[in-house]
Amino acid sequence: MTLKQEFDTLMKKSSNYEESAFSKRNEFYFNAEYQSDFKYELEEYKQFDKFKIREFTPVGKNDGKERLIKMCSISSSSRLAFLYFKKKLVDGYELEHECPNGLKTKIYPQLDAFDKKSNTYFECKCHEICDSHIDHLKLKYEEKLIKLFGFSKEELKECERTTEKGKVYEITLEQFGINKIPEQLKYTMNSSIYNLHLDVKQLICHLVGIENCNKRKLASLQYVFFTPNKIDIKKNPSINKLYDELLAEWKMIINSKRIKYLLKNCSNIKILRPKFIEIKKIHDDILNRKTVFIRDWYYDIDILCKILRIQCKRLSDWGNVKDLHFIESSINLVISCYLISLDDNVVKNYIHSHFKEDLNKIIETLKHHEYMKSIMHLNKRLTKFVNNMNEKNDVKKLAKELELYYGDKIKITKFNESGD
Repeated sequence: MTLKQEFDTLMKKSSNYEESAFSKRNEFYFNAEYQSDFKYELEEYKQFDKFKIREFTPVGKNDGKERLIKMCSISSSSRLAFLYFKKKLVDGYELEHECPNGLKTKIYPQLDAFDKKSNTYFECKCHEICDSHIDHLKLKYEEKLIKLFGFSKEELKECERTTEKGKVYEITLEQFGINKIPEQLKYTMNSSIYNLHLDVKQLICHLVGIENCNKRKLASLQYVFFTPNKIDIKKNPSINKLYDELLAEWKMIINSKRIKYLLKNCSNIKILRPKFIEIKKIHDDILNRKTVFIRDWYYDIDILCKILRIQCKRLSDWGNVKDLHFIESSINLVISCYLISLDDNVVKNYIHSHFKEDLNKIIETLKHHEYMKSIMHLNKRLTKFVNNMNEKNDVKKLAKELELYYGDKIKITKFNESGD
């Protein structure tokens, strides 16, 4: 098992997500149902267009099997960044914020989040700290490295190397202004800045972009590391060692001659202390939405309606769905959510006005579905349900029905025995 696989395994354990949420093809990626819901949530927050090119993309070749999405993995830093910052979007935060660096390049530095009010940039990391950072700084950074980091032309000339991608800078730790290596980082001796857990090349690029966008204006950069839960890290020697080394690398790089030069000569730029966020503190509405939303006859209308919106969105895409269990569970969840809400007129009226038309469209779609014969009983059940939407039902029976279909996915609290 590689270090990255060990990291992902620990993240999965710490998350405590149900195994059914993951793909059978790869244990660290979420299944097609989650992908659909997550895409819908990105669209709800008007963020999908920002992620669809770089992050919400297929992993591996299209071989006809269930596809895996890069962003829909347990340790995807872009997914975790979205979940962590999404509630702050209304406060002026932006995700996937582009930071032009003043150089001629096709792609500018992109930071995971940006707070307009405090002018703070955020770079998020998760299992990337297990990667080998093979990208090198290109020669077009010469002027920036001289002006912002205090390199001389002669020093950069010594760093030049020719690779398959052309000429690049191979900068050693010594050339970066690091003469003393901490004891736990002896493995970096005589190494380059690219052989660390911390992606130093990306850090340099971000700082160049931030400086270019903030002439004389105070700006801050903060790294956010998403981690397994602390208690799990302490029990895993390899991952515990990984974070010890990462922290030591961070201090070594931030206190290096080159970074100190930038912070002294660009006094408007600050590098804040990094944050470490345990996965247990990241709330995923999709994976947690099926927990208790019924309690002693009180309903959370927002959660109930959100579930129904998601399900109806799914059901409108049935033309491409071939998983009968998925179709059946979707129908039953829509029906059950409506039926258990009949005791609350506010919820009933909302759902009746918003979803009866949707459900009728679903019935029409079902008639033309290639699996029509297999799901004929579902169509009849759905038709009967729509025709009797205003009918009062026995709530205890409906609760049992809900538990029958979702007993393994949803926690049902005991209903008030008095029935009021």
